[in-house]
Amino acid sequence: EKMALHLALLPRVEIWESDQMGSMDYQAARLLAHAEEARSRGALPCAILAAGEPTLALPAAAQAPESAQGGRAAHFALRFMLEAERKGLSPYVLLSGASDGSDGSLDAAGAICDSALAARSRKMGERPERYLENFDSHSYFRAAGSLLRTGPTNTNVSDVRALILW
Repeated sequence: EKMALHLALLPRVEIWESDQMGSMDYQAARLLAHAEEARSRGALPCAILAAGEPTLALPAAAQAPESAQGGRAAHFALRFMLEAERKGLSPYVLLSGASDGSDGSLDAAGAICDSALAARSRKMGERPERYLENFDSHSYFRAAGSLLRTGPTNTNVSDVRALILW
């Protein structure tokens, strides 16, 4: 049986374009808005591809523990997952990774999550929101078995996000 897959490529957002456009919140909201639009148009299944390196600013009052670990790509995945859950976007799977294979100074390129991961985590006593608040996305996805590990790719183009909806 043949099935069409709708494809959307979001224009790349560079961190230097503006403080708002480069922010993690803006880029997560932008991807979520495109997902909601695809669903409302009935353009499913759909793959939305996006690139860009969002800025992740730690607030001055951030209480991230010394042990907190997380790079831009994994933090994006956790941020998107929780916002998608809040808005009821389901089902989906998201890959968020650094093209060079290293999300910050960590041993993972990013993370993969789906629309059921937060609920599965809560059933095991985890609070994904706590990891987001503490800037500890790497620890969350490591515990969930959802880190993206590619090893070094010897290239650094951009962070890449692939969202698949059905």
